[in-house]
Amino acid sequence: MSEENRAIVKDGLRKLRNQPRYAIQALAEVGRFRTAEISNQTIGFGIAPRLNAPGRLDKASLSFDLMMSSNLSDARLLAEEVDQKNTERKDLTALIQKKAADSIQKDKLPAIICCRDKDFNMGIVGLGAARLSDTFYRPTIIGSEGKTETRASCRSIEEFSMIEALDELNASCPGLLKKYGGHWKAAGLTVDNERWDEFVARINEIAEHKLDWMQLTPAKKYDMELTTDYADLELVNLLEQLEPLGEGNPEPLFVFRNLKVQWTKRIGKDMTHLKIAFAGDDGRLIDAVGFGLAEWCDWLKTHDRIDVLCKLEKNTYHDETKLQMQVLDFRLPG
Repeated sequence: MSEENRAIVKDGLRKLRNQPRYAIQALAEVGRFRTAEISNQTIGFGIAPRLNAPGRLDKASLSFDLMMSSNLSDARLLAEEVDQKNTERKDLTALIQKKAADSIQKDKLPAIICCRDKDFNMGIVGLGAARLSDTFYRPTIIGSEGKTETRASCRSIEEFSMIEALDELNASCPGLLKKYGGHWKAAGLTVDNERWDEFVARINEIAEHKLDWMQLTPAKKYDMELTTDYADLELVNLLEQLEPLGEGNPEPLFVFRNLKVQWTKRIGKDMTHLKIAFAGDDGRLIDAVGFGLAEWCDWLKTHDRIDVLCKLEKNTYHDETKLQMQVLDFRLPG
């Protein structure tokens, strides 16, 4: 993120906090965040996904109408509808993840994951491909099968250029791809339905050749290793001076080692998120949350010792602000 862009975003965030439009106030209510504390993370995870959801489904004008609301009452009604669309978007993404994951052998992953279905919504396939690529660390292509052709979205990993693979396929099999375009990490394409299996075979040959010698294991990078006596609100206040964060200025990530698990529980509307409390070597309890990580409750037991990769943030509840870890990953010490 360039200095000029950072300045623009910083000023925009200040205006959103101090003079929020009716739409932002209504979105804050359904998203359960405070307009006075809006950050680039709030926009990235609380506002943008909701405004983006109607356009991915069937009604992009809904988000436009919300943003143009001239009073809070209308904005609240539209924000509720937008929030429902976002829930629907999540459900459809989960459907794609499950169907695609069920179609592959977990103990022998293909070089590139390919899956299509008539039930896959074209506006969601890119999200599904991204989730699957993150989960299995493989290039992934997810397609929505129409009457005569399949339109697909592709997501890739650091070791594999999706657009180079599609260029190679197009050169070796002219006409197989009706349309395609994109870049290293993401692309889109269209294939005739009757040629989908041929496409899958050819793209797998290319992926197998390019990835054959590689050990495909995602690397988790972090900025600093800390002990819990350094983790407090004063540190978070200092980190906030780095904002706005984004491409070119990523959010700092930290590793804490040998934390003791005090308790875990599932939280959220669909109980897919993790709430966890840690005890550090200084004896202080630290709350943590892991979004989409509720399955950890089945693995982690009280008094387990784990190393944690996380972000540090503030959590305000009933006018009380406390330190919170946002857990991204963990491993057993050693």
